[in-house]
Amino acid sequence: MKKSTKAMLMLVMMLALVLAGCGSKEVTMKEFASSDGTVTISMDEKWQLEDMGVGSEGWVAAFTEDGSEGILVMQMSKELYGANIPDMDTWKSVIESSYPMSDLKEETNPSIPGMNIAGTYSCTVTADGVTGAGRVVYGETDYAYYSILYASPKLNDAKVTYFNNVCASFKETVQ
Repeated sequence: MKKSTKAMLMLVMMLALVLAGCGSKEVTMKEFASSDGTVTISMDEKWQLEDMGVGSEGWVAAFTEDGSEGILVMQMSKELYGANIPDMDTWKSVIESSYPMSDLKEETNPSIPGMNIAGTYSCTVTADGVTGAGRVVYGETDYAYYSILYASPKLNDAKVTYFNNVCASFKETVQ
């Protein structure tokens, strides 16, 4: 009896290890660029780029195939809009009026090359009438103010790691 219990326990443990390995999936990153070419960022190659319309030339927006998750990189050039957006607080107000956020909690800043980060927050965000979990980073370069917003039904450690990797791939190219 002890032998069969031991064998069964080993079988269950092996099955658990096999299933745990099958649950992880490799994400292949692809570079996405704004329509004006001033900013690029790498996201899951399966995500789809979406045109955000007139006035969003320096933006990058990509979403999962079912639209349940998305990342928006929003840029406001200081040269073009400096009189209207004189500082980071004004920029934050502009973003939060377009994408209402609540329950903001300060988080550790991700690494974003070339950007001075003003703050990173977890939050509840509403976009296109849908409310979900969010993470937002506010920052600036000499050229522009930025916001990088991730919205998902739920955030977990793997999604936060993915978002941090996306942020780390940020590149600004201005002439």
